[in-house]
Amino acid sequence: MSTEYLIFNFIVLIGPVLASFDRHVCFFSKWKSAWLAITIVAIPFIAWDALVTGRHWRFSSVYTIGVKIFELPVEECLFFFTVPFASVFVWEVVKHYFPIHTGKTTTVISLLVSLMWMPGIYFAFTGKEYTAFALMALSVSFFIDLFLKTTITVQKRFYTFLGLTSIFMLIFNGYLTARPVVMYDAAYQLDWRVGTIPIEDFIYGYALIVSVIVVYEKLISHSHEIKKQPSNAARGD
Repeated sequence: MSTEYLIFNFIVLIGPVLASFDRHVCFFSKWKSAWLAITIVAIPFIAWDALVTGRHWRFSSVYTIGVKIFELPVEECLFFFTVPFASVFVWEVVKHYFPIHTGKTTTVISLLVSLMWMPGIYFAFTGKEYTAFALMALSVSFFIDLFLKTTITVQKRFYTFLGLTSIFMLIFNGYLTARPVVMYDAAYQLDWRVGTIPIEDFIYGYALIVSVIVVYEKLISHSHEIKKQPSNAARGD
């Protein structure tokens, strides 16, 4: 059915949208920051997607409606908005129910992942471009967290969040690869799979999600700082 990928995006989005109005999480009050962060991160990821489509992967015309943006199915462009939105919602739920705790182990993990660009260079030279790009993107996402001092990746609850998103990846990405909506050229990847999902898809997904969460938290922090500042009238200016 040509609308399947479109329906997929709707299913991913509708649950978090409706649950956003839960009185405990109140995610709807943070939609502005969420959508801005998602849009900022979507730009380089859509560009990456457009550059490698037809080489690293391609999309089935059977499950897409045929409308394209930058040679990408419109459903694929929507993916970079619906999936991150659902992920930010999950992050807000985790934040609500799990306190902030950091530790030496999580700090070491964060530092090690930020160095994944090094094996990424090796894989780039061996022709495994998808593996290389995915590792480099994940490395950059963790490095940005350290650079912006959002400290997301050193929090223990962050790994609870990654565990939950991994489950959703198995379900939703499993559908996209098993159907298959998206098909891969094994020449550009290790061709190690979890079921039908290339291992690189997990790395790619984490890079996308972590980047969005880091930018989102930075925007939230900036918004709070502005609200704390006294108005000109209050200062007598």
